[in-house]
Amino acid sequence: MAPKEDPFTARHRDPNDNAVDSVKERLNPIPYRNGKGSTVLGPRNIERERQNPDMLRPPSTDHGTLPNMKWSFADSHTRIEEGGWARQTTVRELPTSIELAGVNMRLDEGAIRELHWHKEAEWAYVLEGKVRVTALDTEGGNFIGEVEKGDLCEDSTFLLSDFMAHIPKSVLAKNFRVAPEIFATIPTKEKYIFAGSLPGSMEEETPDKPGIKPSRHRFTHKMLAQEPVKTSAGEVRITDTSNFPLSTTVSAAHVTIAPGGIREMHWHPNADEWSFFIRGRARITVFASFEHGADV
Repeated sequence: MAPKEDPFTARHRDPNDNAVDSVKERLNPIPYRNGKGSTVLGPRNIERERQNPDMLRPPSTDHGTLPNMKWSFADSHTRIEEGGWARQTTVRELPTSIELAGVNMRLDEGAIRELHWHKEAEWAYVLEGKVRVTALDTEGGNFIGEVEKGDLCEDSTFLLSDFMAHIPKSVLAKNFRVAPEIFATIPTKEKYIFAGSLPGSMEEETPDKPGIKPSRHRFTHKMLAQEPVKTSAGEVRITDTSNFPLSTTVSAAHVTIAPGGIREMHWHPNADEWSFFIRGRARITVFASFEHGADV
């Protein structure tokens, strides 16, 4: 949709400046503002420029230089396994994200994410489908539960298969007090994601043998089941230790913003924050003091 007047004039008003995002109109951003700038001779990636209009034509309030504050999982390397795939964003891809990392993962029906553990806190937010979660706490308590779209679970990554592949089978047998043949067919390397079968019902799968005790911790939380705080431009659900006690170092807000709405200006002096978009688009402004600010 080309503007009616010559875009390289002082009277031109770029439709990308509208409060409601205009990406669906497939507009081509132009590096020109108030008599400054010029055309792009190339090379050009029009689709990327449409996705990032404020990079090609930054608002006049932008000033200074900021490190990269945005990353798309579409630019992350995808690890393909027999039961699904995973792609991650860490400090390697997003150097400003020192305290947070994330993995976008897809599991086929019946597929299994390898048994694992790590010292850092971890949330798994379910975008679609239903997942069976099992956990073993530090006190030997057992947890089993199910989560579906809008739910999340908390883990506290070492892979079990990777660990056992590097332990002599004789040591494994002695440790677990079983015959060495039991470990004859264990994987020789890690099994990050692998095909499996659909589990039975919760009643069938919940362990009930002598000596097994249920965990006193709740490892899952139904975020979308929370009563939202409704506002004039959307609604928000906040999950933290007040309603998910196990998660002491990670909290989150599920925010729905109406077209043209705004998330109140705020700052975090001592914690990293991700804005992960499940659906839609938004403009985010970041200010880093000393006159350094940019729209991403």
